[in-house]
Amino acid sequence: FLAAFVVDRPWMGRKRLQLGGFVLVGFLFFLIGGIMPILERPENTGIFVFLYCLATFFYQFGPNSTTFLIPAEVYATPVRARCHGLSAMSGKLGAVVGEQGIAQMLDSIGLTPMFYIMGAISIAGALTTAFLVPDSRTLDLRAEDQKFVEGWLGKEGAEKFFERSRAGHCANA
Repeated sequence: FLAAFVVDRPWMGRKRLQLGGFVLVGFLFFLIGGIMPILERPENTGIFVFLYCLATFFYQFGPNSTTFLIPAEVYATPVRARCHGLSAMSGKLGAVVGEQGIAQMLDSIGLTPMFYIMGAISIAGALTTAFLVPDSRTLDLRAEDQKFVEGWLGKEGAEKFFERSRAGHCANA
């Protein structure tokens, strides 16, 4: 909910929000894993709950709120709906695999290593975001569409494609 208030601010944007969320969740999971022997004491349950809720907040604030926004902007218009659907499908498949993997691993390796693994996965998400996700604040979506369609249909085909779409006709090529 809070992400909706900051995601479009010039100082934030989708990429920074997602990157920051992954980094903070990774840090918090490594912290929880590192102090798990202390957190397992009954008198420290509140600290564990606080740290875990903080990690959940930053996950919801960051990556969870941007995973549907970024694909809606970075794919070219002619393939946007299909690629957005593939992105959504990939995320759901990853969630199922992750949930099943965590359930299986938790029984065999325990809670402390699991937090380290999840922290590493969060940092991997941050690195993937940093190096592979474009900053949509600086994208010129029309220019990106133009480049995509020229690569897809060639220069002449792209001119016809955009002529038809400007004329209001169906732009299926």
